Amino acid sequence: MMRRPAANVDVAAIDVRQAGGYLVGFSAGTGRNMHRAGAGKMDNVVMWLATGLGTGLSPWASGTVGSLLGLPLAWWVLGRTRRAQVAVTLVLLLAAVPVCHLAEQSLGAKDDGRIVLDEIVAFPVAVLGQTAARQPWVMASAFVVYRLFDATKPPPIHLAETVPGGAGIVLDDVLAALVSWLVVAGGLILWRRRQAS
Repeated sequence: MMRRPAANVDVAAIDVRQAGGYLVGFSAGTGRNMHRAGAGKMDNVVMWLATGLGTGLSPWASGTVGSLLGLPLAWWVLGRTRRAQVAVTLVLLLAAVPVCHLAEQSLGAKDDGRIVLDEIVAFPVAVLGQTAARQPWVMASAFVVYRLFDATKPPPIHLAETVPGGAGIVLDDVLAALVSWLVVAGGLILWRRRQAS
């Protein structure tokens, strides 16, 4: 089933191509909502980033498909010093807020499922400072736990959905990643104790 733009989106400003039953791209276009030269290209960049280079346009589990880009990102982040890990992650999270906010406005739906940049940049939080997470089985486990918490949004994660705009979009993923970090850290402690005994 094709996902259509919300009713309040100026379709003339967005050229949406359909392939395989889902939206695959946004073109420059010139609609009545464009207030400055180059606005169409800027919208394209925002949508491309917000949809995780198009992965969020998948008709199947777009949040999980989009989140997969968080795996190489987390792997790369873990190769830095702990101070750099925190700095890079904070910069990415802060940069994602306005991008997600603008994408939400363009798509016309609160935390639209096609917006996956928040899932991508929040995942590294789930393994921050845990060098053991560079082992594939630990990284995969962290990803599964993160997706579980992000998809189900148990308390207090669900409270972040009341925060409006891009901040709310990113915040619930950050909370899911923080809870995942606790689970992964606890699991690693138990695993190390078992290995030592």
